[in-house]
Amino acid sequence: MGLYLADGSGVNGGTSITITKIDPDIVTFLTNKGFKSSDGLHHHFCGTELCNFLKWFGLNGTAKYKKIPEKLFECSRSQIISFLQGYFDGDGTAGLRNAGYVKVCSASSDLIKDLQVLLLNFGIISRRSSYLVSPTRRVKVESLIYNLELEGHSAYLFHEKIGFRTSVKNVKKHLICRRVKEGYGDVVPINVDRLKGYSLPKNLITNPERMNYRTIKMLNDRIPHDYLQEILDQNYFYDTIKSIAEDEDEVFDFVIPETHSFFSNGYTSHNTPRGSNHAKDLYDMAKHNTKWFCQRLTNKETNTYTQEQVDEMRKEGMTEDMIQQEVFCSFTLGIDGSYYANYLTELWDNKQIGIVPWDRTQKVHTSWDIGIGDSCVILFWQCCGKEIHFIDYFENQGKGMPYYADVLKDKPYIYGSHFAPHDIKAREFGSGNARVTVAADLGVDFTVLDTLKWEIEDGIENVRGMFPRFWIDHDKCCHVVKSLENYRKGYDSVRCIYKNRPLHDRYSHCADSIRYACIAIKDHLQYPKGPSDRDIEALINRHLPRFN
Repeated sequence: MGLYLADGSGVNGGTSITITKIDPDIVTFLTNKGFKSSDGLHHHFCGTELCNFLKWFGLNGTAKYKKIPEKLFECSRSQIISFLQGYFDGDGTAGLRNAGYVKVCSASSDLIKDLQVLLLNFGIISRRSSYLVSPTRRVKVESLIYNLELEGHSAYLFHEKIGFRTSVKNVKKHLICRRVKEGYGDVVPINVDRLKGYSLPKNLITNPERMNYRTIKMLNDRIPHDYLQEILDQNYFYDTIKSIAEDEDEVFDFVIPETHSFFSNGYTSHNTPRGSNHAKDLYDMAKHNTKWFCQRLTNKETNTYTQEQVDEMRKEGMTEDMIQQEVFCSFTLGIDGSYYANYLTELWDNKQIGIVPWDRTQKVHTSWDIGIGDSCVILFWQCCGKEIHFIDYFENQGKGMPYYADVLKDKPYIYGSHFAPHDIKAREFGSGNARVTVAADLGVDFTVLDTLKWEIEDGIENVRGMFPRFWIDHDKCCHVVKSLENYRKGYDSVRCIYKNRPLHDRYSHCADSIRYACIAIKDHLQYPKGPSDRDIEALINRHLPRFN
């Protein structure tokens, strides 16, 4: 059907279809499907039943009015890939301009737009353009042709996820250079202040607008950083704003559970804030950057709602968090269903989030959240009197216990206890041995927490009770701050209520390690002690090779 949409005709006649191609691979494909040809160019298949089916599916119309059939959007992923392969085999071009190039042309604007949306569902970004074709002997009038172009990494993704089946076009995939395969070269806006203390190349310090996904991945592979990993996880596409025009129209509030965002014409639309996330980082960066247009308008400036209407919202049951989010564009509140957002605001107000140095007179404890296939989290913390200092944080995935044991050894800390939930006894690494046994052989002796006696709700309440004692180092534990703010209840979209269980997302791993730390303090560390002479001697021996 993809080939027919590109180079076919005859459905409207109702008795046979014709596909016009001379590519040897396509000719062989059509011959195997029962097509007949007398000239090697026009390939015919007679059958009223097939013609009626293609017409029912939506494959009709002249070149100017071609479009992707609506029924295709109901097909499976593999079927859509097959359709796109056929269409691009028929009308597509593969080249090496800018180290990777795929293009398709059509007289139908609707067809090009539909193709762009289909490719977006595979994470493939394309650009539309158009040009005029002068009249010819065959076509007596001027016509407008529309292009869909994929360049660089987008072209490589097309080869990987969709691909051509003709050998002439498919071979271009193997000629794309490694640099293009590794990621997009598009500029990614960053907040350089979030990378204080991180070793950036001089050209990026003076020209942060040169940062792209390829560079960010290279830097993060060299020296992992929470902020860099966060940008990679978001995987947003940024484009240049050509113009901004003032306009006025009625605005409708679409409240989408969980993400608070939706797709419109292939683009992600996002309305009010969802806490201190990447959008907040962009806002903080843009409001001080003359190259960006940035504006924050709350109800105080727009007067969208009167005070009586806001009070009526409260009476109708809207939480204060939602009011702050929806009416006053608050980044610090407004995460409805959040367990700790309001408690975290008190830490900011009391300046308990900032520079929290390592106290060398106190042991450093760790609490772990270990998952198979998920992230492994190590939270480093100290009990300094009644205060709980979160001084460091590490997260990775797909690694074995020897890797994490080396992470501990590379830190300069004198360790107290390493805490993990009870499932560390049962769950295994690739070695087939219990994790607690593998860790002990590597010198990491875990204290296994009795998490079975702690319901998740009880553990969360325990964290809330200890919140006034928290001191958090913002630079080393920025993801800890984000996790505390964004850790929230799951949402039941069918019954439109919040569940009694936390949402499992990128913030839940860190939040679990904080919960385990508070359980460890409650059950095992009521009376913390400083490092002994033996502990200090063990630390020196551990780092002695470096000194030599």
